[in-house]
Amino acid sequence: NDFIVKAVAVTLKQVPDVNVVWSGEGAKQLNSIDISIAVATDRGLITPIIRDAAAKGIQDISASAKELAKKSRDGKLLPQEYQGGSFTVSNLGMYGISEFTAIINPPQACILAVGGSRPELSVS
Repeated sequence: NDFIVKAVAVTLKQVPDVNVVWSGEGAKQLNSIDISIAVATDRGLITPIIRDAAAKGIQDISASAKELAKKSRDGKLLPQEYQGGSFTVSNLGMYGISEFTAIINPPQACILAVGGSRPELSVS
């Protein structure tokens, strides 16, 4: 998941027109790239945010994701740790889910639903 978060962050940096949230006047471009990650808890799904993800390396993203997931499951997230964000990554592939439809978290404009990989032979 850490590599996916980094890939999304780098892509948003390269295509800033996608790093937006919706407001009453339309799409509003954001300066920072803050990626929400979906975390399942006993109380439901919550999306804590890895702030400034494009500037972080994989190890920093991994450490942030682990810390935020633990705080989420323990019910100790602060509002600023889950409010905002410009893009969400929801990964169910690690649970054997091959595909699913994710719901965008308003006011965000995008979400990436990640299912599991599968071996496939392609004959050219």
